[in-house]
Amino acid sequence: MKLTLRIFGVLLVLCFVGCATVHSKANKVSSGMSQQQVLNIMGPPTSKNISSDGEVWYYFQARAFEYQTVFITFENGKVVSLRTGY
Repeated sequence: MKLTLRIFGVLLVLCFVGCATVHSKANKVSSGMSQQQVLNIMGPPTSKNISSDGEVWYYFQARAFEYQTVFITFENGKVVSLRTGY
């Protein structure tokens, strides 16, 4: 039983420490980057939307007691804005 609890504890710590958050990945994205560059950094978006403002990629991540969001807007295939939130 003690071994099971220790293994569970280690796995829990690794998940919180080792998993990159969408916010930490978003810090590597900058204006002018191509969609492919963003894909390489962020991975595939949770969802996409095309509007009059351009194409928007949405990233969502639930972690413990917080919910992180990242919105990246593209015009002509290049990043023009990035917003983060909780």
